[in-house]
Amino acid sequence: MITAKKESSKYKWLILALMCFGIMSPQYAQYMMTIWGNPWLAGIGIKENGAEFAALSTAPLLPGALFSLVSGVLVDRFGLKKVLIICISISAAAIIARIWATSYAVMFICMALTGVAATFFNANQMKFVGTWFPAAQTGLALGIFVAFNNGSMALSSGVATLFTNYSSAFVSSGIYAAFMVVVWLILGRDKPKVPVAANAEAQPPILECLKVVVRSRRIWIMAVGMMLFQSAALTLTQFMPSALQADFGYTQGQAVTITNVFTFSALIGCLFTGKLFNALKRPKLWFTVIGIISAFGIAFAWRIPNVPLKVIALSLLGMMTLGHTPILTGLPLTFPEIGPKYAGTAGGFSATLMLAANFIIPTFVTMPLANNDYSKFFYFEAAIMVLFVIISPFMPTKIEQSSENREQK
Repeated sequence: MITAKKESSKYKWLILALMCFGIMSPQYAQYMMTIWGNPWLAGIGIKENGAEFAALSTAPLLPGALFSLVSGVLVDRFGLKKVLIICISISAAAIIARIWATSYAVMFICMALTGVAATFFNANQMKFVGTWFPAAQTGLALGIFVAFNNGSMALSSGVATLFTNYSSAFVSSGIYAAFMVVVWLILGRDKPKVPVAANAEAQPPILECLKVVVRSRRIWIMAVGMMLFQSAALTLTQFMPSALQADFGYTQGQAVTITNVFTFSALIGCLFTGKLFNALKRPKLWFTVIGIISAFGIAFAWRIPNVPLKVIALSLLGMMTLGHTPILTGLPLTFPEIGPKYAGTAGGFSATLMLAANFIIPTFVTMPLANNDYSKFFYFEAAIMVLFVIISPFMPTKIEQSSENREQK
């Protein structure tokens, strides 16, 4: 038992690495399209590409809107490895197939299927952390995963600019996706030999998972809040490179570099905002404050004409927005009715709302309303963040849960 416990303690870091590099595969594929989407569209004769580019860039989010809840239920029921291998195999096949895509419809389908792997990784990050790590380390593990997730966006965008054409860029993402399928087949594992949580061995029925999550008032509030917060923040990583080139005349490399300042700052924020949040006596007020600051930042930070000031503003904005992702994502683990046992289903439920918003809002609401004007587009996205500010006083927090538990005792 001692040997098994030591092995599990060490292996959890390998599984964390597999999760981190696994989520990088669909991110790498998506942000190749973010950089090379307009040239590819021009190559097939589509010139007026604002809506088409937005749809292709956000297509990987569509599976999240459709299957996040299903993914969480499946992982709760059948385990992490089996489900993830099937999903990353589907995405790898789509990433490879898009190398030969010659029409918009085929490319859209390939890009949408690319998001299957990302859906299952993102929706089940709480389940993974709660299964493999003790309570004292869940914040650290979740922070590392989300930081790597954010960092992979910036890294992928930067690497994309090194290729001379979109064909070679797409080939590289196909090779990486196939490699990750092989690695997961060899090294992946469902759960540690010695469970870190008392209920980690239990595999609840699918209907039970759904009932527990859907009946949780806290989950509904948290999911809606996360939907508004994340959908507004993620538009910067997806559309700021094109906005900087269109409105300020930056080269592609310059636009990507400036955008990466925002993304890498979010990575840094993921590693320390958790400790800051836990130390706060009024966390709901903090949600309100960062929401207000983020709304102004989304609307105006990218438009600052002075480059040093723009970089500083985007750095702070990255920490304020995506840097708080681990806090929002990890909240259900502290809910007494959820915990590690139903974390997969809870994560899938919240991811469903969030990713549906990430795809639907920019593609069918804010970009059409803005008529391809990026300034108006980001004003509308800032308004989405204002909606988060309105509901922030109702967000459930870790401190709130602790107080309730003490009252029950």
